[in-house]
Amino acid sequence: MKKSILLLLVLVMGASLYAQQEQGRVGINTTSPKATLDIGKEGVDDAKGLLVPRLTADEVKTMTDTNKVGEDQNSLLLYVTQPFAEAKNKTGKYELIEQAGYYYYDAKYNGGMWVPIFGNRKNIYEITEETYLLPEHNNSFLYVKSDENINLHVLGDDLHKLPLGFNCVIVQEGKGQVFIIGDRLNIKTARGYKTRTQYSAIGVIIDKPNSFTITGDAVN
Repeated sequence: MKKSILLLLVLVMGASLYAQQEQGRVGINTTSPKATLDIGKEGVDDAKGLLVPRLTADEVKTMTDTNKVGEDQNSLLLYVTQPFAEAKNKTGKYELIEQAGYYYYDAKYNGGMWVPIFGNRKNIYEITEETYLLPEHNNSFLYVKSDENINLHVLGDDLHKLPLGFNCVIVQEGKGQVFIIGDRLNIKTARGYKTRTQYSAIGVIIDKPNSFTITGDAVN
């Protein structure tokens, strides 16, 4: 028994020395890690990949509310398995947790928020009243249903600023035209600032920190 414990200690110490020799690099299934963490495949008989922590939205909230997530955890990654059981919890730091998927913690955004990694998935939203674009509208379609004209604001203040590369398509589904309003931002457009008629579509692209572009079937 003592020999087994001694052997285990030797192996652990050897692993520690190896990590020091590699200047902080850790290798899994490889003896020559090329980065801080380098994971090799070592065959294909078993499942290969990286499984990040999987939590429900309620578990994410519990973890964050107990001050376990803050500035030091900026960029923390996890997978949300299901949205909140009660809609009232989807607020503040958790406002963007809409559905299952990968999320990361952005400590610098709006005082700290869990932000989805959208990938190429497109969502569809229905707008019925005056509002402003949100980060969750990125890479999505917004159908505006109203018989009255509606203003859709693109905000430039620190609290509501949209990320660079943000883009969405806005469709006028009702009779009311959709007016794009830039608050503290410059607007670039070849045709205009509003939808032309029912079922016309325009796009909004955030290309610079202080400006955005309107594309598509827009008029003055």
